[in-house]
Amino acid sequence: MLDAGYDAPRIAHLLAGLPVQILGRLRSDRVMRRSAPSRQDFQSANPRWRPPAQAWRRVRLR
Repeated sequence: MLDAGYDAPRIAHLLAGLPVQILGRLRSDRVMRRSAPSRQDFQSANPRWRPPAQAWRRVRLR
């Protein structure tokens, strides 16, 4: 059991292989992010997606 001052998601990740359960209170401003999907997974989930035209345009700097 952890209070908001501890990093409960990190501790749960580190103890993932052990037979323990983590109960923690998170701060209200905590943001959870997932890891980015691989390019193949993203393209299979979004078959019609193409990068914006601006990504392909060349920019000449002087």
